[in-house]
Amino acid sequence: MEMADEIRLTLRTNSQAFLAESVSKAVLAHGEPRQWQFAITTLVQSLELALKAKLEEIHPMFVFENIDDPKHTINITGAIKRLSNPKIGTIHFSETDNKRLHAAIKLRNELTHAESRLNVHHAQNSFCFVFSFVADFFRHHLSTSVNEFLRPADLDQIIQWNAARKELRKRALHRIAEKNIPDQDIRDCPECFETTFVLFDAECACYTCMHHHETVECPRCGTYTYFPEEMISLHDDFDTDLDEGRYVVLNRFGMDYDEVCPECIGDARNEISTARYDDYVEYMQQEAYYSPHR
Repeated sequence: MEMADEIRLTLRTNSQAFLAESVSKAVLAHGEPRQWQFAITTLVQSLELALKAKLEEIHPMFVFENIDDPKHTINITGAIKRLSNPKIGTIHFSETDNKRLHAAIKLRNELTHAESRLNVHHAQNSFCFVFSFVADFFRHHLSTSVNEFLRPADLDQIIQWNAARKELRKRALHRIAEKNIPDQDIRDCPECFETTFVLFDAECACYTCMHHHETVECPRCGTYTYFPEEMISLHDDFDTDLDEGRYVVLNRFGMDYDEVCPECIGDARNEISTARYDDYVEYMQQEAYYSPHR
């Protein structure tokens, strides 16, 4: 049998091929957990190519990062932003979509660019969400059903996972309603991304995936609903200096804490800017006063 010298790979068919490979790796991952890294990386690659395929469908030049100098294709975050533009793609990405897709992109980058640790449950949850998104994107925006190019047995396996996830979520929501847990004590789980992480109970856990996670109190507003990794450092806003290889804080501008929550970061930085300006004005006034006496 004569082998082809060239294979044509369009953005659409390339995305489909990566999705099929991702699904096959995900199925294998149940017996070989290390396969999750390949399932995630190929899935995000499929997502990127699908987004670009839609951009190409709108106009071939939209695939490029700079349409005036079409050398490099747009990256995945740029593709999402461009498709969200009401003047270009008019595709609505919900806040949840954006948050979870960027979490998957971050995970892919960690797996491909640095030493990392992969939590199997987190990987599967991330896979299920992104797969569902890509399948829906193909159906609604590229007029293609994934069952046209995925192996039936593999697709059935993924659907079973999603069915199990839906059942867990349904039971979690029922328990939350049964306990009359107020909305302010419920937030997105950092592990499975479902809005079933409960701060009401002492253990602070997700009712869907049972994940436990530490929460911290913002020292500025006193809100006790943030995860440690969500707090934003003020270190770069302070005046610092390098002393024998270590940074020393010279001026904290009245701040007695080092980090705040996302809701407070704007006000905290504004206060630091105001304090820095006041210090500058005071310094200039002193300079003006003492200069004639020198």
